[in-house]
Amino acid sequence: TDAFTGLGGLVATSDAQDAQITVGSGPGAYSITSNSNAFSEVMSGVTLTAATASTTPVTVTVGRDDNASAAAVERFVNQVTSMLADIRLQTGYDAASRKPSPLTGDAGVRRLATDIRAAITSTVGDTQLAANVGITVERNGNLKFDRAKFVAAMEADPTAVERLFARGGSGT
Repeated sequence: TDAFTGLGGLVATSDAQDAQITVGSGPGAYSITSNSNAFSEVMSGVTLTAATASTTPVTVTVGRDDNASAAAVERFVNQVTSMLADIRLQTGYDAASRKPSPLTGDAGVRRLATDIRAAITSTVGDTQLAANVGITVERNGNLKFDRAKFVAAMEADPTAVERLFARGGSGT
């Protein structure tokens, strides 16, 4: 039995509708529809939430999130450091037990570790170095990330930091 039968039933006051936004104006404009008020397919990594219905154009300003960028670079540095540690483990020799690792003496794998470090720390363009944005190599070969230095570099010159990580850049 219906719990609302004694109350006269339910009356629809309005039909559900998908939310729709139009991006741009003129011949290049396009519309996006969502079954909620959130639109996550407008721009990669950005979700727009419509707060009210409007037929008047609105301007959306998207700002840079230096902390999110720093977190992504930190994850990258940690993953590379983990990979380098695994290469050391697989190519090392345990002098105490006198046992070689599976890849002890494999120059190709050791060269891979060197090439990875070089790819990250080499000069990009004329003067841009990973160290300028807080990525350095420690004595043991691990990478180290200085979040404060990275954020300061982003605030000072975000374009230079972007060039360091962008595809298609050139280096020495």
